[in-house]
Amino acid sequence: MMKLSNEIVKQLAEYAKLIVTRGVSLERNQLLVVTCSSDTLYFAKIVASAGYAAGAGDVQIRLEDEGLNALRNQYATEEQLLIQYRNQSSLNEQYIESKACFVRLIAPTDDVIALTDERELLLSNIVKSIRKPSLIDQFAFVVRRQASPVATIAWAEKVFPLLHGEEAFAKLWETIFHITYCNSNNSIESWDKHIATLLSNKAKLNALDIKKLIFINELGTNLEVELADNNQWFGGNCFDIEGKEFYPSIPTEEIFAAPHRLKVTGVVYNSIPLYLNNECIDGFQLTFSGGEVTSFDAKVGKKHLAALLATDEGARRLGEVALVHNGSRLAEQNLLFYETLCDENRTCHIALGAGYPGCIVDTDRSRNNLLSKGLNQSAIHVDFMFGTPDMIVTALLANGEEKVIMNKGEYNL
Repeated sequence: MMKLSNEIVKQLAEYAKLIVTRGVSLERNQLLVVTCSSDTLYFAKIVASAGYAAGAGDVQIRLEDEGLNALRNQYATEEQLLIQYRNQSSLNEQYIESKACFVRLIAPTDDVIALTDERELLLSNIVKSIRKPSLIDQFAFVVRRQASPVATIAWAEKVFPLLHGEEAFAKLWETIFHITYCNSNNSIESWDKHIATLLSNKAKLNALDIKKLIFINELGTNLEVELADNNQWFGGNCFDIEGKEFYPSIPTEEIFAAPHRLKVTGVVYNSIPLYLNNECIDGFQLTFSGGEVTSFDAKVGKKHLAALLATDEGARRLGEVALVHNGSRLAEQNLLFYETLCDENRTCHIALGAGYPGCIVDTDRSRNNLLSKGLNQSAIHVDFMFGTPDMIVTALLANGEEKVIMNKGEYNL
């Protein structure tokens, strides 16, 4: 790892403080679990320092190296893979029982190995046999989970192909500090001000009592998304099962809702490439009828899109619809980050797979009740971007009125 400048070191400390105090809202004596790769370990240690400074009972760093995972997935026997995944699942359950909070440090990498179709099927079956059949429990936020981007040289050179080494690395950190509001003298205050604006827009959307959204743009998207019963708009902040406020994504610019799993019709075209498991899916379109993808095509990665849609029945339906305005700090960068955590906060997006229980206002949080309200359930949740500068979003309100709530990518609330 190259030597960091004094200015970057100072800002990294501020960023780590934001993640710990706002991201997971760490409480005194609480266990903090930080998941990182070998390339982001340097920042994991800074987060650990911020955690202890905030009163953590302990900080544990979990190293999940993509290269090592790739080798294991290629060469390990089925029995060895089962043991590994079961051990991971058991450890996660122990952390949850300890009421830990979780930070995941994100940095895309090309350090993977292409697998044969047979090997991919084997891994898929193993994961399905161990994981719960839905992400509903995780999305219910029994514990506080948070994810944030971390610069690496490899990622920086991909985002800024005309720069190299230290210059690219410094540029990516400068960008991350900007989009997470950590490029000021008081990053916490800047973040809180940003969130206040986001929450104000969320309150305005909830006050409208929207029943259906219609998206139209020049790419050819003409999509009608009816919202789930008892829907409420979500975004910015979240609350765990004990009512503790936290921020699961830093950066965040989205305000999202739960589509009704049976009531989505029309066609949607992606506007930004989707990178999934290091594979690119681009130039794709999905056609919906009765809430389900009935046909699809892609210029790049059609095979991977087909595999995604075949994950389970819920993978062909929507779990999220999100609004992001074109004036956000991420949108203004006009960069492809090759990482959904950042790219999804550039523009409007939807997600195939599981929905968020928090979007449904109901005291009955059982899966069957949430399903009856229209909340989708699946083993996956994959966001892809379809917003454009010319996007027009029309809302059909409960009182029968229509209102354009986004015109050319900007809020009209």
